[in-house]
Amino acid sequence: MKLAKLNCLLSGLISSSIRVPSSSCLGSTIAGTRSCQTKAAPSVDKNSLSKLRKQTGYAFSNCRKALLMHDNDFDKALEWLKAEAAKEGWAKAGKLQNRPMSQGVVGVMTTPNSALMLEVNCETDFVARNTKFLELVSSISHICFTSLQTSQSSKVPLSTPELSSVTSVTNETIADIVAKEVGSIGENLRATRAIYMSVDSPHSRLANYIHTAGLNQNCLEIEGCKFGKYAGLVLLNGDVNQEDSHIHCLQIAQHVVGMNPKTIGAVEEETSETLESSSLSPEDTATHSADTKQSDGESRLLFQEFLIDPDLTTKQWLEERNLSVADFVRFAVGEEASS
Repeated sequence: MKLAKLNCLLSGLISSSIRVPSSSCLGSTIAGTRSCQTKAAPSVDKNSLSKLRKQTGYAFSNCRKALLMHDNDFDKALEWLKAEAAKEGWAKAGKLQNRPMSQGVVGVMTTPNSALMLEVNCETDFVARNTKFLELVSSISHICFTSLQTSQSSKVPLSTPELSSVTSVTNETIADIVAKEVGSIGENLRATRAIYMSVDSPHSRLANYIHTAGLNQNCLEIEGCKFGKYAGLVLLNGDVNQEDSHIHCLQIAQHVVGMNPKTIGAVEEETSETLESSSLSPEDTATHSADTKQSDGESRLLFQEFLIDPDLTTKQWLEERNLSVADFVRFAVGEEASS
């Protein structure tokens, strides 16, 4: 009997201490948990993400981060990405700045009356063949060409510091653009030099020749910018509007690239040398001729054997076609670094 009373007493105590929440309370508790578990994460506009990725080439994770930070504002996200890329690029450029750059390409852009030749260097031939690097050269060439076409001078050479300070229509300097690509490509890069030339006479013509050996043969031109390891610009006067004059002008530019003259030379120099030679004895004349052939180091354009027709000097070849060379410039990749 006592045991029955004790069990009854314990049963009452347990019932009074355990309180089961009402159905409404359970509902609110469950609903609260559910709402907490299904709270929507910030979303990224897929169209903006795709557009940002395509326009910048940056990783999807970086583009997504930029859009989330700026509530899917495309312009602000783009601006932030560029700023971050510039920071990263300049930091990396600082670390790599002492690494030598003997590779690269020369980019050439032309119109009927003007031309730009520009050299961009990198560390390895692998990068020089890379499409991303070539796109950089094309972009820089377009910026520089657009900037210089308003110049009042018919010949504008640009050194590395001068070229680096040229700005795009968005006020980015070429130095900033190159620095961003250093961060992306991972090699030391430099926009080394450029030359702009123009003509305004109907009796003058600008010719160019580009030697493409050693480059990516599947990508020799991007948006009007042609690439080569060697390139030359030549300003010619005379009968430049004849039927075959464009071929003749091209051949002179090819000679400049192939024979690497240092100066044009002058007719007076030839006259002086002829008089000097005529005053020599037969023995001295033979020695003089042999020394000339052995040296084979003629650096004056007019007195070099013409590349296309070695039986003639360049001067003789030009005179037969009523042409004259007023100026020329030749770029070879890496020659600035080795000089």
